[in-house]
Amino acid sequence: MLYACSAPERQVPQPTKGQQAMIDRKYGMFLHFGMNTYLNVEWSDGTALASTYAPPADMAEKAAGWVKNAKRAGMRSIILTTKHHDGFCLWDSKYTEYDIANPTIENKVDIVKAVSDACHKEGVAFSVYYSLWDRHEPSYQKSDKRVYIQYMKNQLQELMTQYGTVHELWFDGAWDRKTEDWHLQEVYDFVKSMQPDCQISTNWTIGKRPVDMQEGDSIIYFLSDFRLWDPFLPVKDDPKIYKHSGKEYYLPFESTQTISVIGSWFNHPEDSTIRDVEELEEIFYVSTSNDNCLLLNIPPATNGEQNPKAIENVMQLARLLGIEGGKEFPKKLNRSQSITTDAKAIRRISHTRRIA
Repeated sequence: MLYACSAPERQVPQPTKGQQAMIDRKYGMFLHFGMNTYLNVEWSDGTALASTYAPPADMAEKAAGWVKNAKRAGMRSIILTTKHHDGFCLWDSKYTEYDIANPTIENKVDIVKAVSDACHKEGVAFSVYYSLWDRHEPSYQKSDKRVYIQYMKNQLQELMTQYGTVHELWFDGAWDRKTEDWHLQEVYDFVKSMQPDCQISTNWTIGKRPVDMQEGDSIIYFLSDFRLWDPFLPVKDDPKIYKHSGKEYYLPFESTQTISVIGSWFNHPEDSTIRDVEELEEIFYVSTSNDNCLLLNIPPATNGEQNPKAIENVMQLARLLGIEGGKEFPKKLNRSQSITTDAKAIRRISHTRRIA
Protein backbone atom coordinates (compact mmCIF):
# COMPACT_ATOMS: atom_id res chain seq x y z
CA MET A 1 0.00 0.00 0.00
CA LEU A 2 1.28 3.46 -0.90
CA TYR A 3 1.06 6.28 1.61
CA ALA A 4 1.09 9.93 0.57
CA CYS A 5 3.88 11.89 2.15
CA SER A 6 3.03 15.45 3.01
CA ALA A 7 5.55 18.14 2.15
CA PRO A 8 7.52 19.49 5.12
CA GLU A 9 5.91 22.57 6.63
CA ARG A 10 7.60 25.79 5.57
CA GLN A 11 9.59 27.37 8.38
CA VAL A 12 8.87 31.08 8.13
CA PRO A 13 11.82 33.18 9.36
CA GLN A 14 11.22 35.15 12.54
CA PRO A 15 13.02 38.24 13.87
CA THR A 16 16.44 37.59 15.37
CA LYS A 17 17.34 38.92 18.82
CA GLY A 18 19.00 41.97 17.26
CA GLN A 19 16.11 42.61 14.90
CA GLN A 20 13.59 42.35 17.72
CA ALA A 21 15.55 44.88 19.78
CA MET A 22 15.49 47.23 16.78
CA ILE A 23 11.74 46.69 16.30
CA ASP A 24 11.19 47.40 19.99
CA ARG A 25 13.17 50.67 19.76
CA LYS A 26 10.78 51.67 17.01
CA TYR A 27 11.46 55.42 16.89
CA GLY A 28 14.68 57.38 16.62
CA MET A 29 16.36 60.58 15.50
CA PHE A 30 18.53 60.88 12.39
CA LEU A 31 21.28 63.50 12.62
CA HIS A 32 22.72 64.83 9.38
CA PHE A 33 25.64 67.02 10.36
CA GLY A 34 29.10 67.65 8.93
CA MET A 35 30.87 69.42 6.09
CA ASN A 36 27.61 69.93 4.18
CA THR A 37 26.17 71.86 7.13
CA TYR A 38 28.87 74.51 6.70
CA LEU A 39 28.68 74.53 2.90
CA ASN A 40 24.86 74.83 2.98
CA VAL A 41 24.41 71.96 0.52
CA GLU A 42 22.96 68.47 0.59
CA TRP A 43 25.93 66.85 -1.14
CA SER A 44 29.48 68.10 -1.56
CA ASP A 45 32.27 66.58 -3.61
CA GLY A 46 35.08 66.26 -1.07
CA THR A 47 37.13 69.19 -2.38
CA ALA A 48 36.16 71.74 0.27
CA LEU A 49 38.96 72.66 2.66
CA ALA A 50 38.75 70.97 6.05
CA SER A 51 38.73 74.43 7.63
CA THR A 52 35.29 75.01 6.08
CA TYR A 53 34.00 72.90 8.93
CA ALA A 54 33.92 75.41 11.79
CA PRO A 55 31.91 74.28 14.84
CA PRO A 56 31.58 76.44 17.98
CA ALA A 57 33.78 75.88 21.04
CA ASP A 58 30.90 74.30 22.98
CA MET A 59 30.15 71.77 20.24
CA ALA A 60 30.39 68.76 22.58
CA GLU A 61 27.69 70.23 24.83
CA LYS A 62 25.53 71.03 21.79
CA ALA A 63 25.90 67.44 20.53
CA ALA A 64 24.88 66.08 23.93
CA GLY A 65 21.82 68.34 23.66
CA TRP A 66 20.68 66.53 20.51
CA VAL A 67 20.52 63.29 22.46
CA LYS A 68 18.63 64.94 25.32
CA ASN A 69 16.13 66.33 22.81
CA ALA A 70 15.64 62.86 21.35
CA LYS A 71 15.06 61.30 24.76
CA ARG A 72 12.61 64.01 25.81
CA ALA A 73 10.69 63.38 22.59
CA GLY A 74 10.34 59.66 23.35
CA MET A 75 12.89 58.53 20.79
CA ARG A 76 14.87 55.39 21.59
CA SER A 77 17.79 55.73 19.21
CA ILE A 78 20.15 58.14 17.45
CA ILE A 79 21.79 57.62 14.07
CA LEU A 80 24.65 60.01 13.35
CA THR A 81 26.17 60.66 9.92
CA THR A 82 29.76 59.88 10.87
CA LYS A 83 30.92 60.23 7.24
CA HIS A 84 28.82 61.47 4.33
CA HIS A 85 29.65 61.15 0.61
CA ASP A 86 32.21 63.98 0.85
CA GLY A 87 34.43 61.76 3.01
CA PHE A 88 34.76 64.18 5.94
CA CYS A 89 34.81 62.25 9.24
CA LEU A 90 33.20 63.42 12.47
CA TRP A 91 35.84 61.61 14.54
CA ASP A 92 39.65 61.65 14.63
CA SER A 93 40.51 58.87 12.19
CA LYS A 94 44.09 57.61 11.90
CA TYR A 95 43.50 56.96 8.21
CA THR A 96 42.72 60.47 6.95
CA GLU A 97 43.33 64.11 7.80
CA TYR A 98 39.95 65.02 6.34
CA ASP A 99 38.30 64.94 9.74
CA ILE A 100 37.49 66.94 12.85
CA ALA A 101 41.13 66.82 14.05
CA ASN A 102 42.58 68.52 10.99
CA PRO A 103 45.18 71.16 12.08
CA THR A 104 43.22 73.91 10.30
CA ILE A 105 40.10 73.34 12.41
CA GLU A 106 40.01 75.41 15.59
CA ASN A 107 37.52 73.43 17.67
CA LYS A 108 38.48 69.79 17.29
CA VAL A 109 35.49 68.15 18.95
CA ASP A 110 35.00 64.42 18.34
CA ILE A 111 31.31 64.50 17.46
CA VAL A 112 31.01 60.71 17.43
CA LYS A 113 32.33 60.57 21.00
CA ALA A 114 30.14 63.45 22.18
CA VAL A 115 27.00 61.83 20.78
CA SER A 116 27.88 58.26 21.82
CA ASP A 117 28.78 59.36 25.36
CA ALA A 118 25.48 61.21 25.68
CA CYS A 119 23.56 58.23 24.30
CA HIS A 120 25.12 55.88 26.82
CA LYS A 121 24.42 58.36 29.63
CA GLU A 122 20.80 58.94 28.61
CA GLY A 123 19.99 55.32 27.78
CA VAL A 124 19.47 56.03 24.07
CA ALA A 125 20.74 53.50 21.52
CA PHE A 126 23.74 54.85 19.60
CA SER A 127 23.98 54.04 15.87
CA VAL A 128 26.00 55.29 12.92
CA TYR A 129 25.58 56.19 9.27
CA TYR A 130 28.69 55.62 7.13
CA SER A 131 28.82 56.44 3.42
CA LEU A 132 30.33 53.73 1.25
CA TRP A 133 30.89 56.29 -1.49
CA ASP A 134 33.81 58.57 -0.66
CA ARG A 135 34.48 61.55 -2.92
CA HIS A 136 37.62 62.66 -1.09
CA GLU A 137 39.66 59.58 -0.18
CA PRO A 138 42.32 58.91 -2.91
CA SER A 139 42.19 55.12 -2.49
CA TYR A 140 38.56 55.17 -3.64
CA GLN A 141 39.78 55.94 -7.16
CA LYS A 142 42.24 53.05 -7.41
CA SER A 143 41.50 50.35 -9.97
CA ASP A 144 41.94 47.71 -7.28
CA LYS A 145 38.66 48.15 -5.44
CA ARG A 146 39.90 46.21 -2.44
CA VAL A 147 42.33 49.00 -1.48
CA TYR A 148 39.40 51.20 -0.53
CA ILE A 149 37.57 48.29 1.12
CA GLN A 150 40.53 47.98 3.49
CA TYR A 151 40.43 51.74 4.15
CA MET A 152 36.75 51.41 4.93
CA LYS A 153 37.30 48.43 7.25
CA ASN A 154 40.01 50.37 9.07
CA GLN A 155 37.59 53.20 9.74
CA LEU A 156 34.76 50.88 10.68
CA GLN A 157 37.07 49.23 13.19
CA GLU A 158 37.61 52.64 14.80
CA LEU A 159 33.87 53.26 14.96
CA MET A 160 33.09 49.80 16.28
CA THR A 161 35.77 49.66 18.98
CA GLN A 162 36.12 53.19 20.36
CA TYR A 163 32.56 54.29 21.11
CA GLY A 164 30.87 51.53 23.06
CA THR A 165 27.87 49.59 21.80
CA VAL A 166 26.75 50.46 18.28
CA HIS A 167 23.21 49.26 17.64
CA GLU A 168 22.88 49.95 13.90
CA LEU A 169 25.23 50.55 10.98
CA TRP A 170 23.56 52.38 8.11
CA PHE A 171 25.45 52.22 4.77
CA ASP A 172 24.66 54.63 1.94
CA GLY A 173 26.02 55.45 -1.53
CA ALA A 174 26.32 51.88 -2.81
CA TRP A 175 24.97 52.91 -6.22
CA ASP A 176 28.39 54.28 -7.21
CA ARG A 177 29.89 50.77 -7.73
CA LYS A 178 28.80 47.32 -8.77
CA THR A 179 27.30 45.43 -5.86
CA GLU A 180 30.03 42.80 -5.85
CA ASP A 181 32.75 45.48 -5.59
CA TRP A 182 31.60 46.36 -2.07
CA HIS A 183 32.42 42.90 -0.67
CA LEU A 184 29.50 43.30 1.71
CA GLN A 185 29.68 39.77 3.08
CA GLU A 186 33.27 40.41 4.20
CA VAL A 187 32.43 43.84 5.62
CA TYR A 188 29.32 42.51 7.37
CA ASP A 189 31.25 39.65 9.00
CA PHE A 190 34.03 42.05 10.02
CA VAL A 191 31.61 44.40 11.78
CA LYS A 192 29.77 41.51 13.45
CA SER A 193 33.08 40.22 14.83
CA MET A 194 33.30 43.44 16.86
CA GLN A 195 29.61 44.26 17.42
CA PRO A 196 27.66 40.98 17.14
CA ASP A 197 24.24 42.55 17.77
CA CYS A 198 24.74 45.56 15.49
CA GLN A 199 22.02 45.61 12.83
CA ILE A 200 23.51 46.38 9.41
CA SER A 201 21.92 47.46 6.15
CA THR A 202 22.60 49.29 2.91
CA ASN A 203 20.27 51.90 1.42
CA TRP A 204 18.18 50.49 -1.45
CA THR A 205 18.46 47.03 0.14
CA ILE A 206 15.91 45.32 -2.10
CA GLY A 207 16.40 47.53 -5.16
CA LYS A 208 12.71 48.46 -5.05
CA ARG A 209 10.67 51.15 -3.37
CA PRO A 210 8.41 49.85 -0.55
CA VAL A 211 5.36 50.16 -2.81
CA ASP A 212 6.91 47.63 -5.17
CA MET A 213 8.37 45.19 -2.63
CA GLN A 214 6.85 41.71 -2.58
CA GLU A 215 7.49 38.73 -0.35
CA GLY A 216 10.33 36.66 -1.76
CA ASP A 217 12.07 39.54 -3.54
CA SER A 218 15.85 39.27 -3.78
CA ILE A 219 18.12 41.04 -1.29
CA ILE A 220 20.36 43.13 -3.56
CA TYR A 221 22.77 44.34 -0.89
CA PHE A 222 23.51 41.17 1.05
CA LEU A 223 24.05 40.66 3.90
CA SER A 224 21.46 42.97 5.47
CA ASP A 225 19.52 42.82 8.75
CA PHE A 226 16.78 45.26 7.71
CA ARG A 227 15.56 47.19 4.68
CA LEU A 228 16.23 50.81 3.72
CA TRP A 229 15.06 53.06 0.92
CA ASP A 230 14.95 56.69 1.93
CA PRO A 231 12.75 58.66 2.06
CA PHE A 232 9.74 56.39 1.52
CA LEU A 233 7.08 55.15 3.89
CA PRO A 234 6.17 51.44 4.07
CA VAL A 235 2.86 50.21 2.70
CA LYS A 236 0.13 49.00 5.05
CA ASP A 237 0.84 45.28 4.58
CA ASP A 238 4.59 45.62 4.22
CA PRO A 239 6.08 42.16 3.47
CA LYS A 240 8.89 40.88 5.67
CA ILE A 241 10.34 37.77 3.96
CA TYR A 242 13.07 38.20 1.33
CA LYS A 243 15.49 35.83 -0.39
CA HIS A 244 19.14 35.47 -1.24
CA SER A 245 20.60 32.39 -2.94
CA GLY A 246 17.39 30.48 -2.32
CA LYS A 247 17.30 31.13 1.44
CA GLU A 248 14.65 33.25 3.16
CA TYR A 249 15.34 36.09 5.59
CA TYR A 250 13.15 38.27 7.80
CA LEU A 251 13.83 41.97 7.19
CA PRO A 252 11.93 44.82 8.91
CA PHE A 253 11.87 48.22 7.18
CA GLU A 254 13.35 51.40 8.65
CA SER A 255 11.70 54.52 7.27
CA THR A 256 13.74 57.73 7.23
CA GLN A 257 11.74 60.95 7.11
CA THR A 258 12.76 64.59 7.34
CA ILE A 259 11.31 67.15 9.72
CA SER A 260 11.64 69.53 6.77
CA VAL A 261 8.51 69.65 4.60
CA ILE A 262 10.60 70.02 1.43
CA GLY A 263 12.86 67.11 2.33
CA SER A 264 16.14 68.72 3.39
CA TRP A 265 18.48 66.32 5.19
CA PHE A 266 21.08 68.88 6.24
CA ASN A 267 20.24 72.19 7.88
CA HIS A 268 19.75 75.14 5.52
CA PRO A 269 18.98 78.63 6.87
CA GLU A 270 16.63 79.29 3.96
CA ASP A 271 14.51 76.20 4.74
CA SER A 272 12.26 77.07 7.66
CA THR A 273 9.62 74.47 6.81
CA ILE A 274 8.66 72.12 9.65
CA ARG A 275 6.11 69.30 9.50
CA ASP A 276 3.13 69.94 11.75
CA VAL A 277 2.16 67.63 14.59
CA GLU A 278 -0.77 66.09 12.73
CA GLU A 279 1.46 64.99 9.86
CA LEU A 280 4.14 63.74 12.26
CA GLU A 281 1.52 61.63 14.04
CA GLU A 282 0.49 60.06 10.75
CA ILE A 283 4.12 59.41 9.78
CA PHE A 284 4.76 57.81 13.18
CA TYR A 285 1.88 55.37 12.92
CA VAL A 286 2.48 54.46 9.28
CA SER A 287 6.20 53.95 9.87
CA THR A 288 6.10 52.00 13.14
CA SER A 289 3.24 49.59 12.55
CA ASN A 290 3.86 46.03 11.36
CA ASP A 291 7.29 45.62 13.02
CA ASN A 292 8.82 48.61 11.26
CA CYS A 293 10.82 51.60 12.52
CA LEU A 294 10.98 55.36 12.03
CA LEU A 295 14.00 57.67 11.95
CA LEU A 296 13.02 61.33 11.96
CA ASN A 297 15.78 63.61 10.70
CA ILE A 298 16.26 66.83 12.70
CA PRO A 299 19.55 68.35 11.51
CA PRO A 300 21.67 70.70 13.65
CA ALA A 301 22.71 74.10 12.29
CA THR A 302 26.26 75.50 12.11
CA ASN A 303 25.95 76.72 15.71
CA GLY A 304 25.06 73.20 16.85
CA GLU A 305 21.43 74.03 17.60
CA GLN A 306 18.42 72.15 16.27
CA ASN A 307 15.43 74.12 15.01
CA PRO A 308 13.39 75.08 18.13
CA LYS A 309 10.09 74.68 16.25
CA ALA A 310 11.11 71.17 15.18
CA ILE A 311 11.87 70.23 18.78
CA GLU A 312 8.62 71.82 19.95
CA ASN A 313 6.62 69.78 17.42
CA VAL A 314 8.24 66.44 18.26
CA MET A 315 7.66 67.17 21.94
CA GLN A 316 3.99 67.85 21.21
CA LEU A 317 3.89 64.57 19.31
CA ALA A 318 5.45 62.78 22.29
CA ARG A 319 2.83 64.16 24.64
CA LEU A 320 0.08 63.23 22.18
CA LEU A 321 1.39 59.65 22.02
CA GLY A 322 2.20 59.53 25.73
CA ILE A 323 5.85 58.57 25.11
CA GLU A 324 7.67 61.66 26.38
CA GLY A 325 10.86 60.98 28.30
CA GLY A 326 10.91 57.30 27.37
CA LYS A 327 7.43 56.25 28.48
CA GLU A 328 6.09 53.08 26.88
CA PHE A 329 4.80 53.16 23.32
CA PRO A 330 1.04 52.82 22.78
CA LYS A 331 0.00 49.18 23.04
CA LYS A 332 -1.95 49.46 19.79
CA LEU A 333 -0.38 51.42 16.95
CA ASN A 334 -3.44 52.86 15.27
CA ARG A 335 -2.95 54.12 11.77
CA SER A 336 -4.23 57.63 11.04
CA GLN A 337 -7.23 57.91 8.78
CA SER A 338 -6.25 60.89 6.64
CA ILE A 339 -6.52 60.78 2.86
CA THR A 340 -2.87 59.72 2.63
CA THR A 341 -3.21 56.77 5.01
CA ASP A 342 -2.98 54.16 2.29
CA ALA A 343 -0.83 56.10 -0.13
CA LYS A 344 1.72 53.74 -1.58
CA ALA A 345 4.75 55.97 -1.06
CA ILE A 346 5.58 59.58 -0.26
CA ARG A 347 8.42 60.92 -2.39
CA ARG A 348 10.53 63.63 -0.83
CA ILE A 349 13.66 65.33 -2.06
CA SER A 350 16.37 62.75 -1.37
CA HIS A 351 20.12 63.22 -1.20
CA THR A 352 20.26 65.55 -4.20
CA ARG A 353 22.64 68.47 -4.57
CA ARG A 354 21.30 71.83 -3.45
CA ILE A 355 22.32 75.06 -5.10
CA ALA A 356 23.37 77.37 -2.29
